[in-house]
Amino acid sequence: QGQMRKKILLLTIVSVLLSGCADITDEETKIVSSACEKFIMEEMGGNYKVETNVFDAYKKRGKLVAEVGYRDKYSRRNESYSVRLCILDEEKGTISSPSPLDDSEWVK
Repeated sequence: QGQMRKKILLLTIVSVLLSGCADITDEETKIVSSACEKFIMEEMGGNYKVETNVFDAYKKRGKLVAEVGYRDKYSRRNESYSVRLCILDEEKGTISSPSPLDDSEWVK
């Protein structure tokens, strides 16, 4: 039983290191979700036009990352969400969205 625990722990550590992502706390999830939803709404024209939904939140390279879906509130044709990544650097106090060329760097 001790050997099995060690193997599971080792596999978990290796998978986190390979992906570069780590789980985040509920508090961090709330922080990045709220900040990124507001950020994406502002970038897309304000909350009166856009509705958002955070699909995932994680930590990568020491920064909090959220996958934020957005769509036009009033368009009946456009039912699906488009997704943008949002990066919150708590240490520097910055929030940004990577360019499409840099998305792969931040995807989980």
